[in-house]
Amino acid sequence: MWLRQTAWRMERVFLVLYLVLGLLGGAAFAPFQAPDEIGHLFRACAVAEGQLVAEVRPETHEAGSFQPVLAGWPADAVQTDEFVPLLGDRAWVRHIRWLSCSGWQEAGSFWQLEFDDSRREFCNIPTLALYAPVNYAVPAAGIMLAGLFTGKLMIFLYAGRLLNWLVSGICLYAAIRCVPRRWQWLWLAAALLPMNLQEYFSLAPDGMVFALSALFLALVLHWREQGRRLSSGSLSVLYGMVAMLALSKIVYLPLVLTALLLPQRCFGGVGRRRLHLAAAGLLALALNLLWLGVAAHVLAVSGPPWSDPAAQKSFILHEPLVYLGILARTFAGWGWEFLFQMLGGELGWFTIHISPYLVAACGSLLLLAGLAGNGSQWRMERAERIGLLLLVLGETVLVSAALYVQWTPLQSPVINGIQGRYFLPLLLPLGLALLPLDGWDGLSGRWGQRIFVSLLGLMDAAILLQAARQVI
Repeated sequence: MWLRQTAWRMERVFLVLYLVLGLLGGAAFAPFQAPDEIGHLFRACAVAEGQLVAEVRPETHEAGSFQPVLAGWPADAVQTDEFVPLLGDRAWVRHIRWLSCSGWQEAGSFWQLEFDDSRREFCNIPTLALYAPVNYAVPAAGIMLAGLFTGKLMIFLYAGRLLNWLVSGICLYAAIRCVPRRWQWLWLAAALLPMNLQEYFSLAPDGMVFALSALFLALVLHWREQGRRLSSGSLSVLYGMVAMLALSKIVYLPLVLTALLLPQRCFGGVGRRRLHLAAAGLLALALNLLWLGVAAHVLAVSGPPWSDPAAQKSFILHEPLVYLGILARTFAGWGWEFLFQMLGGELGWFTIHISPYLVAACGSLLLLAGLAGNGSQWRMERAERIGLLLLVLGETVLVSAALYVQWTPLQSPVINGIQGRYFLPLLLPLGLALLPLDGWDGLSGRWGQRIFVSLLGLMDAAILLQAARQVI
């Protein structure tokens, strides 16, 4: 019945599309197809066992935890010298990426693998060990539940995947429901980007980070449009969301600054606004610094052998203009590729290539969604738009600096390791900063909504089906 209403309930539209596209995503994204997913699985298993902070082995430049050995490997599991086999004296391997398959045929043998808790070996995941355990709380809960019944590797993987997908969907449903009408189309289109769909249905924390940041910004805009003083419950939600964002990926800490969009009437006066926003900012900073202090020993070994984080940080601090030139050169040379990746042009381990025409259509729908919608009851000041733009630029510099420090050789002329998906949480603040507040009303009618939702669903489905054909 809701499909026949003149004004659709956007959260219900999202729910239907999310469920349908989730089924297609299950076929499109084979096991361990998402970047570093096998490492994310091991980190989630460690969190499920209560190993919240990684152990470090400085002599071997390793960071990780002791994990049960995988048993049941077929004799032909490893056929190349490129990877270190799991067979032999050392049951666990230092290079775990080889477990990442290229398709469903290769994944068939993974169903035989089972954790043998009677033997444990050290699992090295230095980069992922740096992430706070809150990033893996959801998949770890799924793994704990699965562990009550079995020790199968693939059951653990899909228990974590499904719970991650479910909780991400709940957060996005709540975000689209509470965001003001003017921005619902943008939230819907951004949430259903193919790259985001891949991240929701994986053990990586990126999908959850996007969902949490979308919910946080939606709540801020909702409270702002209501114009009422926040209740104690709403303040608790504000502080709780700030804490979760602060303990997600470190580089996304500045996203909590979007709370500055809340006017003084939401707090009952200028003084109370300053007090609460300062307290929320200090909470975020304190939690971030606390985790950095706890994981400082991991940070020292989290980069690849060719990196020198200490020397690289010193170089950036002493030559900031040179670094900004390196940043500009990197984006001038590969900026379009980053955008192409972000919109879903390269999925999996960048081995699933999507038609540029489909990616361009997906980007066009995202832009159209940002321009559509109306019904706002407030204005955004120029200073607020400038502030959001500076936030997006600052986040871009911060993400790039983190990769320059951790993943790039000393004083390299370009930055290594940048991927388009790292900028997905910046899409919504960027839309608020650049797009007009009084949206185009072309999607306010029933037929306009039907056409747009149909195109959005068909476009995502076409991209997922093209991805599925490459992995089956």
